[in-house]
Amino acid sequence: MPGKMTASGSYLAAQPKKFIWPAVVLTLMLIISACIGRQPQEPVLGSEQTLSGPATLFCGQACSERAQCGLSDQQETVLLSSTGPATAGFNIAVPSGTDVLIIQQLVEPVIQVSNQESQRVPFYQVDIPDVGAGWVAGWCIVQ
Repeated sequence: MPGKMTASGSYLAAQPKKFIWPAVVLTLMLIISACIGRQPQEPVLGSEQTLSGPATLFCGQACSERAQCGLSDQQETVLLSSTGPATAGFNIAVPSGTDVLIIQQLVEPVIQVSNQESQRVPFYQVDIPDVGAGWVAGWCIVQ
């Protein structure tokens, strides 16, 4: 019988010690590779997915193409409305990258002037630190 005899006359198996270290090393390698293999998540636009909670104003291509943001004093700025969902007549300008808190969401029809096509667009009422509440189109907010 393999192993070591104890004082009571029974045998102890020597094999478990050889098995434990390779199992521990393999487990650690799997954990480390799983952590390293994670890709950072791409920000999700509010026009692509319903957002809630903390978010960030974002002057990206979709926002810029719709004249909802641009450069102001050498800084990208997102345009918002304090009165409700809007695509013109803005009265709030906030730096792109500003963190906000989403209060509510409304989906409103928007007609594209160039081809008269209508689409439903989510708008978000957000709380802007030191500014107050404003409405922003879904293509100008990310999470």
